[in-house]
Parts: sequence; C-alpha cells; structure tokens
Amino acid sequence: EELERQDEERRLADPEKWLEQLKGKRQNLIDKIKARRRRAAQLADRRSHASQMRMRSIASLASDSPASKRRKRGQDEDTFGADDEDWMIYRELNREDESDDEEEDMQQLSQFESLLLRHDTRFLPEHAFDAESSPRDTFMRLFTRGAFPPPDPTDVSQAYQLHVNVERARVPEAVFQPSIVGLDQAGLVETLGDVLKRFEEAGRKSLLNTIFLTGGFTQAPGFRTRLHSSLQSILPAGTPLNVQQASDPQLDAWRGAALWGRKETLKRVVVTRKEYDEYGGEYIKEHGLGNVFR
Repeated sequence: EELERQDEERRLADPEKWLEQLKGKRQNLIDKIKARRRRAAQLADRRSHASQMRMRSIASLASDSPASKRRKRGQDEDTFGADDEDWMIYRELNREDESDDEEEDMQQLSQFESLLLRHDTRFLPEHAFDAESSPRDTFMRLFTRGAFPPPDPTDVSQAYQLHVNVERARVPEAVFQPSIVGLDQAGLVETLGDVLKRFEEAGRKSLLNTIFLTGGFTQAPGFRTRLHSSLQSILPAGTPLNVQQASDPQLDAWRGAALWGRKETLKRVVVTRKEYDEYGGEYIKEHGLGNVFR
C-alpha cells in the first residue's frame, strides 16, 4: 500500500513523466517476456546451442564429479542426454524454471497496462500485449485473411470468401510475363518489340508515337505506366514514345467496331455464308483494320 501511495503521488506531481516511466517499465517487461519465450523455443530444440549448453550443465550437476574430471583418458565418456528420458527430465526442469517467472511477469504487465488504460487516453485495449500477440494479428494471418473484416467463425459468408493478396498483382503481370501462369508464350513487351523490328525506322517512329491502349484489362492500376517504362527499357535512349489510353477502355473497342460496321467498306471485307461454305472457316479478307494474312 505504501508503494502504491508513493506511485500515486508521483503521478499527481508530474503526470507526463509518470506516464513515460510507466511505458518504459512496460516495454522493458515486454522485451524480457519475448526474450524468455525466444530462449524457451531454442531450448526446446535439441540441436540449438542454448539447448546443448543447458544439457551440459544438467549433466554436470547430475554427476558426482566435475565434468572436467569425468572424461579422463581410458574412462567412459559421459552419455547423459543420449537417452530420451534424459531430455524429458531436462524439459521438465526448464518448464518449472520458466513458468513461475512468466506468470509473475505477466501479472506485473497486466498491472502496468491497467494503469495505462486508466490514465493514458492514447493507450487502447488493442495496444495491450495479449491483443498484439494474438494469432489474429500475426503477419501470416493478416497476409492471408486481410485486416478487415474481423474473423467471425459464425459468419457463413466469410467461410466461402476467396482472399487474394499477391494474386492481385500476378493477374495483370501475366500479360507481361506469361511464364508465371505456366504459358510458354511471349509477353506483351516482347511481342511489341518483335513487331517494331519488322518496320523501317520511319515506320517504327510512327508506331511508337501512336500506341493506343483499349480493352477493360488496360484499366488495371499502373498498366499504362508499366508498359511505357518496359518499352523504354528495350528502345534506344531518347526514343520518342507516346502511350495513350482510351477514355472508356471497357467499351471503346466495341464502339469502334460498331462505328466501322456502319460504313460501306464493311460489305467488301465481310465473309459471306456462301464464301464460308466454299473456302472454310480459315478464309479471311485483308483490310486496313485486320492482320495481314501470311
């Protein structure tokens, strides 16, 4: 009680200083708990250095003579630890040593955090050590499930949700690197580079000045910037490059086809039913808006 009264007097005399000292004590205690848990994890591993050193100490204590005198020439080498039962004794001793200290430190930490919750408006329940070390807040859980909404085992909709993280970046990246989805094909930049090689210098300049992006897929964030920078990397330094995007990429291609379909030129390039039956499905008529047949 006397210690609590003195602590309360210090708080009233200088609240800010008292809070800083309390936060420092809490952080030191958290570091101590985490260090103990790391050490416990190492001791649980037979192959770790800390575990081997602990075993040697127990073996020395279990022997009637010092360890340095047990391994004289001609004498049998100490075999404590070779049997699994020796390790069970070691683990039991380690558990008894650590459990009491852990419980005491956690109680002290709980007192510190109770004081902070009462006197520090910036310290919230989610800042408590137990909340921060919860499996729900681990990196892997946030990576696979996301930060929102909070997991609810009773929510049927959450059980049937497909969570994506790196896949969001891999989907548009497949256009540039088809190999990441198992396709042995050239990527977009490689294909454009091959097309440019088929033209003379004047033709290449004209093409590089009129690269037009359309289609719903080009709406992926950063698509235009990525294509521009990737093309620059395969072109000579200082080459003029203009990459434009349609105002409505999702419907622009359809509107263009509809506009072209209202022109008289369509009748000269469409394949009629009679021509289809006579020449087959691979027959096409070349025109300015199609690919050259070779």
